[in-house]
Amino acid sequence: VPPYGVAEEYLEREAGVPGQNERQILGGIPTIAVLFYRALYVAGNVMAIYSLCDEIRELGANAVPVFCYSLRGEEAENALAEILMSLSADAVVTTVWAAGKANEDGDGWDVPWVNQLGIPVIQAIASTSSRDDWQERSSGLDPTDVAMSVAIPEFDGRIISVPFSFKEVVDEGEQIGSEVTSYRPVSDRLNRVAQLAVRLASLRSRSGQRRIAVVMSAYPTKRSRLGNAVGLDTPASVLALLRAMGVAESQLPADGDALMELLAGCLPYDDSGLVMPRNLSESQELVVYPLDRYLERFNRLSPKVQAEMLDSWGEPSASFGLDSESVGFLFGLLSFGDVIVAAQPPRGYGANPVAIYHSPMLPPMHYYLAFYWLLEDFFGAEAIVHVGKHGTLEWLPGKGVGLSSDCFPDIALGSIPLVYPFVVNDPGEGAQAKRRAHAVIVDHLIPPMTRAEAYDDLSKLEGLLEEHAKVSALDPSKLPMLREEIWRCVESAQMHHELGRQDGPEYSFGEDEFDDILVELDGYLCELKDAQIRGGLHVLGSPPEGEALIDMVLAMTRLNQGAIPSLRGKVAGELGIDMAVASSSEVDRVEARAREAVSSLERDGWIAKGAAAQDPTLNWVCERLIPALRGTENEIGAIISALDGRHVPSGPSGAPTRGMAHVLPTGRN
Repeated sequence: VPPYGVAEEYLEREAGVPGQNERQILGGIPTIAVLFYRALYVAGNVMAIYSLCDEIRELGANAVPVFCYSLRGEEAENALAEILMSLSADAVVTTVWAAGKANEDGDGWDVPWVNQLGIPVIQAIASTSSRDDWQERSSGLDPTDVAMSVAIPEFDGRIISVPFSFKEVVDEGEQIGSEVTSYRPVSDRLNRVAQLAVRLASLRSRSGQRRIAVVMSAYPTKRSRLGNAVGLDTPASVLALLRAMGVAESQLPADGDALMELLAGCLPYDDSGLVMPRNLSESQELVVYPLDRYLERFNRLSPKVQAEMLDSWGEPSASFGLDSESVGFLFGLLSFGDVIVAAQPPRGYGANPVAIYHSPMLPPMHYYLAFYWLLEDFFGAEAIVHVGKHGTLEWLPGKGVGLSSDCFPDIALGSIPLVYPFVVNDPGEGAQAKRRAHAVIVDHLIPPMTRAEAYDDLSKLEGLLEEHAKVSALDPSKLPMLREEIWRCVESAQMHHELGRQDGPEYSFGEDEFDDILVELDGYLCELKDAQIRGGLHVLGSPPEGEALIDMVLAMTRLNQGAIPSLRGKVAGELGIDMAVASSSEVDRVEARAREAVSSLERDGWIAKGAAAQDPTLNWVCERLIPALRGTENEIGAIISALDGRHVPSGPSGAPTRGMAHVLPTGRN
């Protein structure tokens, strides 16, 4: 048996023939390669693999089992690329572990054959434990399976599905003295992997003709927080995304505010309960998911899941969100042809909706499930884009990783492909969406960062402290009155609590005690002013410009970036200032000098000239950081690539302002 090849005997045997309905739905017959280890092929341990291929064929796609010795190394890459190109594969399902390696710069991950083919790669988990062990664990997969079949494959940018086979004892081995194990499939999980693969593969043949649901968060349930996402201007981002999807400008609202007004105006619920929107415009729609259709799907759920939902939310026929005639669940959305925009429904309702949102045990209400089933059954969504962190789907009750059919993310989402623009500096929550909702993460840039500076009472206090320093030297007789004014300002800004001083009588401090307070005040004020805060919100595909770009560069050069020294540290050294003990005014001097250095680069078109050309940090800014920030433009393109059934290359995640600018450019998985 060669190291790499197609399992020809599978193709020669009689396989399921796709029905006419499936062919029509798919708009063509995609080809899916199923990769598995050569050792399984040699041992004849192929039941699970061939069953997966059978399931894919039953769903109307071609399935070709391909065995391989490894996915690592130039030989493997060339052999696999040749086989998959000869098959014209539209997607790959693999049970083989990770294939890539760190690139030469050490700031990324290379998977040449995947990047060359540009097709989705789905990780189908062949668990090394038994089905019974998996079912009993609330965490789902054991640590070995999580590491080898989930965490490491994520480096390749793979789409994580569910465990479809388990290692079972098939012979007690009395005659040979040891147990014989084999991988055995589980039918409903087999179907989930196959459906996801077929849907992703079929997106390639429907480029530009896809039905896409764009879903915005609604956390918590207040309308004033509709579309809320961490660091992202979701209304402006959704408009940019709709334009990239080909929605005509004449169909779109004028701006983000108008978009949100339209969306809020057609929601059939508010903070108090169900309402009936009136006077809808052309793009606003009220749609009903029939109660009888909901009951049909609900009754197919396991008795355990049904009981959990009934115990928590009662009968569907008396549920939140039903229309006045109780015909079905009422939803409002914006329609732009083959694209709709909708708000993720409330996770639940009650006295404390925020607590409900974060409950790891409480199932979602009937209205929540009806929303996702509506997207599939009635709108026919071929993919969902959830715009921005964080939604609630990936946090629903169920196993931690390696979901079963009783896990609520799986129940709600099913096998609909999910694309999830997500802020780059939160890999932990992003992993949750990848592992529990098969999401393709497309990371986006953090919002513009700027220095907090001083304002209002703090600005006044800063001026008083400067006045105190002058008066101490020139006119000490004015100090008592000035100190009282300083303290009144401290109390007005509520800073006395931060200094460990409680509310009490009027100002009464000895001179030495107040001098100690001044030292504390100066340090605290310096810390507040120097804090990095958001200077706005990020818009998908829009790099920072002007002052926002200068602020971002200053934020990202505040600390060392690997071997690249901190610009702030270098400037402080030139000025002879120790930043560990610097006063507020000294920090301001350092900041002003650093800003001038960066502003000079901007004026020179981000080319280091003169003395700057000899500075490693300023050169790095021009040659590495600025091009990486400009690469933010790729974020929208990466989302469209995912919706076109193409591979989104992987990339690292982390906080670029904390010495991790190597995570840039964004727009990667």
